Amino acid sequence: MRAAVVSQIGSAPAFGEFPEPSNVADDEVVVDVALAGLNPVDRLQADGYADPVVPFVPGFEGVGRVRSRRVYFGTTVNPHGSLAEKAVVKTEALLKIPEGLSDEQAIPIGIAGLSAWLPLTWETELKGGERVLVTGATGMVGQIAVQAAKLLGAGHVVAAGRDTRMLARLADLGADQTVALNDDVDTAIAAAAGPGYDVVIDCVFGGPFRAALNCVSPRGTVVVVGLAGGTRVTLDWYELYARRVVSFAMPVVPPSVKQRAFDTLAAHVLAGAITFETEQFGLEDVGRAWLELENGAHRKLLVVP
Repeated sequence: MRAAVVSQIGSAPAFGEFPEPSNVADDEVVVDVALAGLNPVDRLQADGYADPVVPFVPGFEGVGRVRSRRVYFGTTVNPHGSLAEKAVVKTEALLKIPEGLSDEQAIPIGIAGLSAWLPLTWETELKGGERVLVTGATGMVGQIAVQAAKLLGAGHVVAAGRDTRMLARLADLGADQTVALNDDVDTAIAAAAGPGYDVVIDCVFGGPFRAALNCVSPRGTVVVVGLAGGTRVTLDWYELYARRVVSFAMPVVPPSVKQRAFDTLAAHVLAGAITFETEQFGLEDVGRAWLELENGAHRKLLVVP
């Protein structure tokens, strides 16, 4: 079958042929993939995350059909990822796609959308009026988090990121204030903190995480969603005092919680309350799509098998 294949750990996938799935386990299904999504975690997988066996097809996310049933999935079983005509998925990982939602709309509200919505609803529950900071707001998760925070009743949403064009767009999408993360991240984040952030959705970690943590109100919460700024940070204990830090992990979220969140996001997308940009590539152009991913695309990258 047609597929994007990683032949060596640390290398980008290349368009080619790969054996179709066979002998799948009882708790697995083969999905006929209609559209796949690219995410930063795909790059980590190509670099050896989760110890994949080479050669393998990368990709965790996609939309397709299982015996005529249309489904979304956000995780796959190695070596049959989503960047191919067929993928292997655990049955419990399948989500039903609400009526009226297109494939192109479904994928952005999967990994990216759930990674924005669940930290605001499942990890911490907005009651209304909170001051919310989103770091890395110009990425896909951050863009949806800004819009979600406003929908959930946040009183003041600060969008922080590096891409000035996308920051301007976020102002149109509901951000009350935007912050350009330049060389002086601490000053930039502190200047917008006002009396302190009640909730931080951190899509970066590293320096922006520490800067945000130091501006969180007592009993405030920082939910770490992404690691674009690195995986290590040095803190003094007092910087954690009276503050809550959560590492969001999609695999521990119950399937029923994911389905409810997916349905809610779908309703907001269909109503026009959450918007995003997408770009589609053919599978034979996976190299170009992968390069866009590495360069930090601020739109959802989609691959048609």
